[in-house]
Amino acid sequence: MKLLFVKERMNWPRAGGHDVHGSQMMRGLAERGHEIWLATDHLSPREAVDGLGIAQEIVLSHVPLADPGSLIPATRWQQRFEEYWGQDPARRLALATLTRQQKFDAVIALGTDAPLLFRGVRSGQCIWYAADDSALHHWSRINLFHPESWRHLRTSCIHAFYEWAFASRIDRVWVVSAADKLAMRTWTGCPVDIVANGVDADYFQPPKWGETPFPNHLAFWGRLDFGPNEEALSWFMRHVWPRVRQGFPAAQFDVFGFLPTQKITKLCQSTAGVRLYPNLPDLRSEISGRAIAVLPFISGRGIKNKLLEAAAMGRAIACTPQALTGTLGHPPVLRERSPSRLAMGIVDLLHNPLRCGELGQQAREWVTKFHTWDTAAAKAEESLCASHTHCSTIRIPARNAQGVSA
Repeated sequence: MKLLFVKERMNWPRAGGHDVHGSQMMRGLAERGHEIWLATDHLSPREAVDGLGIAQEIVLSHVPLADPGSLIPATRWQQRFEEYWGQDPARRLALATLTRQQKFDAVIALGTDAPLLFRGVRSGQCIWYAADDSALHHWSRINLFHPESWRHLRTSCIHAFYEWAFASRIDRVWVVSAADKLAMRTWTGCPVDIVANGVDADYFQPPKWGETPFPNHLAFWGRLDFGPNEEALSWFMRHVWPRVRQGFPAAQFDVFGFLPTQKITKLCQSTAGVRLYPNLPDLRSEISGRAIAVLPFISGRGIKNKLLEAAAMGRAIACTPQALTGTLGHPPVLRERSPSRLAMGIVDLLHNPLRCGELGQQAREWVTKFHTWDTAAAKAEESLCASHTHCSTIRIPARNAQGVSA
C-alpha cells in the first residue's frame, strides 16, 4: 500500500511518544513492503528520518494550496473546534492538493490535532494514530482531594466532545491499550484497533560490560514538562524516596529528561540524594548504568515507552500498577501501589544485587517476546487491510439525517 504519514514535525532526539511510535511505525511498515511518504510542516532533521525507509518527505508549506472549496465541508461544531485549536487552515489546503495529486491508500495522522486535517484528505482512508485517548488522559489526572487538579475535568470533557465532533471524518483509530480503546469507541463510535507500542531491542541493549557501575542508583527519565511525569516524580520524592533512604542510606536517585519544569528542578535540588541531568541527547549509557528503573506513575494512560526501554536494557523495574497500562503478557517487575510497600521492595532489591540482575534479565526476555515493532507494524497492517476494501478511494462529504452535506 501507499501510505502517507502526517506529523507537524519529526523531532530529534525523540523525546516524545509521538516521535517514538510514529518513526518506528513508519520503519516497520516500510520493512513490510509498503511505500511510506511523510508530510510535515518543517523539513525533518536528517537523524530523525534516517533508516525509516521513507520514500519521500513533503513539506506542506511548499505544496501549492488548493481552492478552499476543495475541502470537505465542516459541521458547525467542527468549525468551532478548528477555531478553538487555532490550527493553520493552510495545512488542510496543502493536504487537499497533495492527496489529489498522489492517490494514497491511507493517510495516517499523528497528534491531537490530526482530525482537524482530515477535511483536506480527498483520497484514501483516514487513520488517526492517537495512541492515547486525550479525554481519558485528562480524566486520569483528576484527584478529588486536590482542587488544583479539577481543571482537568473541563479539559477532559472538551477532548471527548472534540473526538465526537470529528468522528465522521475518521475511518479508523489506533490506540495502545484496552482502556484507550473503550474511551475512544465511546466518544467516536469509530472502529478502534489496539496497536501496542514496541521497542527497538537492538538500540536499547543491556550494558556490554556485564555489570552495573552505579549499583546503588535508581533512575527515572522522560519529558519532564509532561504532566504525568511531573506528578510521578513529585509523588515518589515526597512519599517513597524518604523511606528508601531510611532503609538504604547510600541510595541515590538520578532524574534524566528533557525540558524540566521549574517545579521539578526545585524538587530535585531540595531533595537529599537526588540529582537532575537535564537534556542529555542519548540516555542509554546512563540508564543502563543504574540498577533500578523507577516508574512511579499515579496518572496518565497509554503505554509507557520508558518501561519498554528499561526492560530492553535489562534493568530491574520498580513501578506502580499505573505504569503497566497497555502491556502484554506478565511483566516481571516489582509492582506496588502503596508508598511504604514500594519503598520496601526497592530497599530489598538494593540489598540483593543478584535478584536485581535476575529481574532485569527476565524483563528483557519479556519485552523482546511481547513488544516488538514488527509485531506492532503487523497489527497496523492488519487494521489497514481490514478496512481498505470498505473505504471509498475518493472521499465524499458526510451527510446529515436530512441528506444535506454536513
